[in-house]
Amino acid sequence: MSNTVQPWDGIEVQGMPGYWLFASLGKKALRPGGLSLTSKMLDKLNITSEDDIMEYSPGVGLTAQLALERTPLGAIPPLSMIKLQLIN
Repeated sequence: MSNTVQPWDGIEVQGMPGYWLFASLGKKALRPGGLSLTSKMLDKLNITSEDDIMEYSPGVGLTAQLALERTPLGAIPPLSMIKLQLIN
Protein backbone atom coordinates (compact mmCIF):
# COMPACT_ATOMS: atom_id res chain seq x y z
CA MET A 1 0.00 0.00 0.00
CA SER A 2 1.33 3.44 -0.92
CA ASN A 3 1.83 6.26 1.59
CA THR A 4 0.90 8.82 -1.07
CA VAL A 5 -1.91 11.18 -0.07
CA GLN A 6 -4.87 10.75 -2.42
CA PRO A 7 -7.61 13.32 -3.18
CA TRP A 8 -10.24 11.03 -1.68
CA ASP A 9 -8.46 10.57 1.65
CA GLY A 10 -10.78 11.57 4.49
CA ILE A 11 -13.95 11.76 2.35
CA GLU A 12 -16.89 9.56 3.28
CA VAL A 13 -17.91 7.14 0.52
CA GLN A 14 -21.40 8.67 0.33
CA GLY A 15 -19.99 12.08 -0.67
CA MET A 16 -17.17 10.87 -2.88
CA PRO A 17 -17.22 11.49 -6.65
CA GLY A 18 -17.68 8.21 -8.52
CA TYR A 19 -14.31 8.26 -10.25
CA TRP A 20 -12.54 8.76 -6.89
CA LEU A 21 -14.45 5.82 -5.42
CA PHE A 22 -13.44 3.55 -8.30
CA ALA A 23 -9.85 4.85 -8.23
CA SER A 24 -9.65 4.19 -4.48
CA LEU A 25 -10.54 0.58 -5.29
CA GLY A 26 -7.71 0.38 -7.85
CA LYS A 27 -9.69 1.01 -11.04
CA LYS A 28 -7.72 3.11 -13.55
CA ALA A 29 -9.90 3.24 -16.67
CA LEU A 30 -13.29 4.61 -15.72
CA ARG A 31 -15.29 4.38 -18.92
CA PRO A 32 -17.30 1.88 -20.94
CA GLY A 33 -14.88 -0.15 -23.02
CA GLY A 34 -12.06 0.37 -20.53
CA LEU A 35 -8.46 0.87 -21.51
CA SER A 36 -8.87 -0.99 -24.80
CA LEU A 37 -11.43 1.49 -26.14
CA THR A 38 -9.39 4.45 -24.85
CA SER A 39 -6.35 3.17 -26.74
CA LYS A 40 -8.40 2.81 -29.94
CA MET A 41 -9.73 6.35 -29.50
CA LEU A 42 -6.22 7.74 -29.08
CA ASP A 43 -5.06 5.83 -32.17
CA LYS A 44 -7.92 7.35 -34.20
CA LEU A 45 -7.06 10.86 -32.94
CA ASN A 46 -3.55 10.44 -34.35
CA ILE A 47 -2.03 13.03 -31.97
CA THR A 48 1.11 14.59 -33.45
CA SER A 49 3.69 17.18 -32.45
CA GLU A 50 1.47 19.79 -34.17
CA ASP A 51 -1.49 19.21 -31.82
CA ASP A 52 -2.45 20.80 -28.52
CA ILE A 53 -4.51 18.57 -26.27
CA MET A 54 -6.90 19.22 -23.38
CA GLU A 55 -8.71 16.75 -21.16
CA TYR A 56 -11.94 18.52 -20.30
CA SER A 57 -13.40 15.97 -17.90
CA PRO A 58 -10.46 14.57 -15.93
CA GLY A 59 -10.73 11.69 -13.54
CA VAL A 60 -7.44 10.37 -12.24
CA GLY A 61 -5.51 11.45 -15.35
CA LEU A 62 -4.82 8.14 -17.11
CA THR A 63 -6.21 9.28 -20.48
CA ALA A 64 -4.20 12.52 -20.27
CA GLN A 65 -1.05 10.54 -19.43
CA LEU A 66 -1.58 8.23 -22.41
CA ALA A 67 -2.23 11.21 -24.72
CA LEU A 68 0.93 12.98 -23.51
CA GLU A 69 2.97 9.88 -24.35
CA ARG A 70 2.10 10.63 -27.99
CA THR A 71 4.18 13.83 -27.74
CA PRO A 72 1.70 16.59 -28.63
CA LEU A 73 2.84 20.18 -29.14
CA GLY A 74 1.31 21.16 -25.81
CA ALA A 75 -1.29 20.36 -23.20
CA ILE A 76 -3.87 22.85 -21.97
CA PRO A 77 -4.87 22.24 -18.35
CA PRO A 78 -8.52 21.31 -17.76
CA LEU A 79 -10.76 24.20 -16.77
CA SER A 80 -11.17 22.73 -13.28
CA MET A 81 -7.40 22.93 -12.77
CA ILE A 82 -7.23 26.48 -14.10
CA LYS A 83 -9.96 27.51 -11.64
CA LEU A 84 -8.04 25.89 -8.76
CA GLN A 85 -4.88 27.78 -9.77
CA LEU A 86 -6.81 31.08 -9.86
CA ILE A 87 -8.23 30.44 -6.38
CA ASN A 88 -4.83 29.61 -4.88
